[in-house]
Amino acid sequence: MEGLLAVERMVLESIAKGSTAESSIAKDTSLSEGFVSTLVDNLKDYQLVELDKRKLILTKSTKNLVQFNKADNVKMELKDLFESMVDNHYSQSPLGEREQILKMQKIWLTEYEFKVMKSMMSNIETYIKSIRKDRLLHPEEEILSEQRVIFWGSDTYSNLIESTLAA
Repeated sequence: MEGLLAVERMVLESIAKGSTAESSIAKDTSLSEGFVSTLVDNLKDYQLVELDKRKLILTKSTKNLVQFNKADNVKMELKDLFESMVDNHYSQSPLGEREQILKMQKIWLTEYEFKVMKSMMSNIETYIKSIRKDRLLHPEEEILSEQRVIFWGSDTYSNLIESTLAA
């Protein structure tokens, strides 16, 4: 069993948050209804969603969801999203139209500077978690396709090069 495509996961997330009809999923994901219909059929084939009284719901069994959420499958989806972000950043669209932000720096850090940077990354994660908690208390009418995808991380240049060479 392979992992989900990022677009399949997006539709699955829309269903999980309460979109029960293909039209509402299309609106939530900014995908065409025809495309959503195809993706919903795929998710039914994967036994991740089902129809219940003409409404789409997640299946009761979590066996297949656990399979699709295995580390290797999620890793491929993450790579797809990150590759799309890089492609979008370097697209030919005028700078004024860009809403995405992608930054990368190679810099040597002292042990102290690295600890400070890790603390700042932890602050970002805490901030994001606080927003998620706030949404539970004060729900917004969120559109899934307008969610921000945020990446941050750090590794040594040598580790990254070794991984590249191993591939």
